[in-house]
Amino acid sequence: MKTTIGLKIENVKTIFQLAKENARRLEDLNELIICLDQTQKEFISVAYEGAAMEIALQDFASGNSTKRLPEFLKRAKKHTTQIYIGLGWAIAQEKNPSLISTEKIDPRMLFRIWDGCGYFDGIFKQRQTIKGQNRLAYIDQNNYRAYDEGMGRSLWYLAKGDNKKIKEMVKLFSEERHSDLWRGIGIACSYVGGFNESTLVSLKISAGKHAMQLCIGNAMVAESRIQAESPTIDMEIACDFFCNLKTEELISITETIDTAKEENFNQWINKMENEILKHNKSL
Repeated sequence: MKTTIGLKIENVKTIFQLAKENARRLEDLNELIICLDQTQKEFISVAYEGAAMEIALQDFASGNSTKRLPEFLKRAKKHTTQIYIGLGWAIAQEKNPSLISTEKIDPRMLFRIWDGCGYFDGIFKQRQTIKGQNRLAYIDQNNYRAYDEGMGRSLWYLAKGDNKKIKEMVKLFSEERHSDLWRGIGIACSYVGGFNESTLVSLKISAGKHAMQLCIGNAMVAESRIQAESPTIDMEIACDFFCNLKTEELISITETIDTAKEENFNQWINKMENEILKHNKSL
């Protein structure tokens, strides 16, 4: 019998695949967006993520680099985060980050691309990335932390939210990777939802000294969901539990830090932790 989390994960997979098929079928972006906007609000950004992967793959195949994807981004700004994650899926499938030009991309969105790569490889390259704990060769070491964040998201999906399985998989990896894995787990937990209080309690205990990363992951979800106008009760519950802060407070923190776009991912994560602690010293 599938759990609520398991059912939600199956729903996410279905929405993603259907969006890919629609992006393959509909060449006109206006028609595609009308189609995507029929998706249930809770996971509408997942549809944009799936479509973005397919559009990027089409661009790569035609030799146009990312010609249609920028236009897609312009017309779907609310779903920017998920679109860049979808681009990460496409890069991971091709194992070739040189297919895109990164100079004009907001650094925060670059991190989402590498997160998408980590998630893709965690799901489809389990023998190498989870059982073997390898980062694939196409990923530059400067992007390891964002890549591992995506890997952490994949652990949540593969374990379907089962804390015992998640904890066992995290232990496979070297200690230096655990904080990024737990942040990804926090993102997946908050975004998918379907959990109960015992799930959250168990995750926080298992994360131990990395519990702050669950909080940061929740802040990232809150930011993207508010942007996409798709907040959920589960997101708010997770934010309150892991951060002891309201969604609005977390958003104000992310907005403050986002003004310094020249910073790298490590600096951004460190600033997030410091700002959250300023607002809640009990963490």
